[in-house]
Formats: sequence, C-alpha cells, structure tokens
Amino acid sequence: MWQQFYAKYRDKGFELVAVACDVQGSRRAEPWVEKAKATFTTLIDSENRLAARFGFNFIPLTLWVDETGRVVRGPKLTDIRRDAQRAELVRWIEDGAVADAGGSSSPLTGAEMDARLRVQYASHLLRDGDSTAALAHLQKALTDDPDNWLIRKQIWAVAHPERFYDGPVDYAWQKRQLELERSKDSPSAP
Repeated sequence: MWQQFYAKYRDKGFELVAVACDVQGSRRAEPWVEKAKATFTTLIDSENRLAARFGFNFIPLTLWVDETGRVVRGPKLTDIRRDAQRAELVRWIEDGAVADAGGSSSPLTGAEMDARLRVQYASHLLRDGDSTAALAHLQKALTDDPDNWLIRKQIWAVAHPERFYDGPVDYAWQKRQLELERSKDSPSAP
C-alpha cells in the first residue's frame, strides 16, 4: 500500500522513509526490505534510537516531517487503507493542513530511559555475537518498561528467529506467547 501511495504522491514533494526497528541489525531486516521492492528510502534502526527520541513503544507508527525538518504529526498510526487517514495525509501533502498533530507523549520515567539504553546495549552485544547477554539485557529492559511492545517483539525475534525471519511473521504464535506471558503474570499463576 505504501509503495503505491508513494508512487502517486512523490511528484508532489512527498518523500517516504521507512525505518525497520530490529536490534539484530540489517542482516535480519534487509530480506524484508528487498522483498518489498520499495522505491522509497528504507533504513534500519538497530539501536532503538527513534523510539528513544520520540518515546514510542510499538510499531508501526508514522512521523510527518515537513520540509524544514519539523515534526508536524506523530508518532501516531497512519493506516492509509482507512479512507479518513489516507485523506488526512493527502490534505497535508497537497495543502500543508494537519488536523490532529497527535502523538504527544509524556516524559520518560527513569526506568523507561534505562530500558531504552539496555536495548541499545543489547544491539551492540548482538553485533558481537553474544545473544545470551543481549537477551538478558532485553529481558531487564522489558521488566523496566513492561508495556513496551518493541522490546517484547525484539526478545521474541532473538529467541525465536524462525517465527519472524523464515517466511511470514507468525502472528498466531505471537498471540499465544502474549497469552502465556500474561498467564504467568496473573496473581492466580503458580
């Protein structure tokens, strides 16, 4: 969908930059980028820098950035399959109008900041081939920021790469994993 949207609006001054967030780096994300055959710019954020900078904890999200580099909307979900959201983006491209800047976030707590630093450190450990230590830091990061879906999915992807990289992403497995984790956190869990 985004490729078609980009092809339609790129001549109107619209640029699209996609960023894959994966602590395992480009070797894991590049096959998906290549498969998409995107003609827009694609980048890899292996150190969780965007999430740390903009305070988000799940993806996919969008940031609308004007030609001066100012964030005018987001981070917020933009689903261009939805008529109203697509129309809002088109209005911004054509007229510069932004109906809802959205995405304002509160300052990070100390634990959330620690979690983001641990994710960055885990990325370095993974580059050095130490997945055991990286997983330990990711687990601690999730303890510090338990509602952070980016961290949770990074843990799952490092521990179970076959569920993420060897074909279609296994969303049913992710749902089961989440149910298992929640049942362990339940007060009635043994």
